[in-house]
Amino acid sequence: MKRRSGSFSLILIVGVAIGVVSGFMLPARSTARAGSTTYLFSTDALVQLARSQSPYDLLVPTHLPAGMKLRAVIPTGPPEAPVGIYSVDLFYEDGGGNTLHIWQTNIPDLAALGKDPVGVGETLNLDARAWSSTTQTSGARPLQILSARFPTGLTVSIDSTLGLGELERVASSIH
Repeated sequence: MKRRSGSFSLILIVGVAIGVVSGFMLPARSTARAGSTTYLFSTDALVQLARSQSPYDLLVPTHLPAGMKLRAVIPTGPPEAPVGIYSVDLFYEDGGGNTLHIWQTNIPDLAALGKDPVGVGETLNLDARAWSSTTQTSGARPLQILSARFPTGLTVSIDSTLGLGELERVASSIH
């Protein structure tokens, strides 16, 4: 009986968390421009929530391209992850169709899972850190991807439609 109550509690907590995050992202008509949609949520609150859940120091860039705004912060990861394993996605947009996505995780065995972005493509050295660089061209715009593993064991992967030069500046600002 105790196990059933623990499962119910976990399901209830996950459901409430999803509801809270979803509530932050409710679309509403903007009064600024007819026909535009804005999202009514505090990105600062979402970053703070992600930081409070993360067992590691959440990395955010100190440089963002002009006009780029944080739109969503989504904790992710395998549901069966042991305590202390955590992943988070940060999604940015500039309003002109350009995107920036930063994924970070402390999952230690990404290679064994077949999901390790580090070591794919060419190697770029930015501020004494080796980043793997690759491009995906399946969409309308090429998607540049940079991935690195930090000394703490944290893996960071950044992708953007802004081009490699801008992506390198963002990557260099993550410490």
